[in-house]
Amino acid sequence: MSATITKLALAAVVVLTIHTGNLRADIISTPFNSNNGQSGNMFDINVLSQLGIEISQFELNLDAGSWDIELYTKSGTHVGSETTPSDWVLRESSTDITSIARNLRTVWDISDFTLDSGLSAIYINVTNGTALNYTDGTGVGNLLASNSNVEIFEGTGNAVNFGEQFRPRAFNGSIEFEPIALVTTSVPPIVTSAIPEPGAFLAIAVLWTAVSTTRRKKA
Repeated sequence: MSATITKLALAAVVVLTIHTGNLRADIISTPFNSNNGQSGNMFDINVLSQLGIEISQFELNLDAGSWDIELYTKSGTHVGSETTPSDWVLRESSTDITSIARNLRTVWDISDFTLDSGLSAIYINVTNGTALNYTDGTGVGNLLASNSNVEIFEGTGNAVNFGEQFRPRAFNGSIEFEPIALVTTSVPPIVTSAIPEPGAFLAIAVLWTAVSTTRRKKA
């Protein structure tokens, strides 16, 4: 009777892929040169980064005072959704954001959120006054600012809470974000020692018994 002993080797490399923000933040800005303003401003943003971006902060052009502000986003253009709240996702609602003066940058820290690659829309809504300043534009959808990761387009001024529209209007502000990167981590192979098949145990036992018997006869 013969027995076969097989080797079990787990030699496959396990690859884990995760999405994570880059260590280096990016920022895109438009001019702070307002000549108009209202409670809100909608505009489109095109994310060029293949895996999207994670937004963490805005800088806004606000009148002096303390303001309550909401941030909404939606997939695709804002055009056609100016008065339809159900098309939008509320991302942030903040109170008492203090501005020193018009045409100065007011930092607005928000809870981080992601935008996928492609076209999305942003709506900034001041709920307690017509404090959001912007500039008269040249055409809704005209390019306003761009870098290697993001494009911002001229949009629409809005009365409070998805109210009356005024167009075209150019966003005054900046957006701080991190492009999302793909990180790959390889786990080293795991190799076990040789493991005999079940039949091999019987063969080994018979062989050991035969050897032991032979040794006793010689003694």
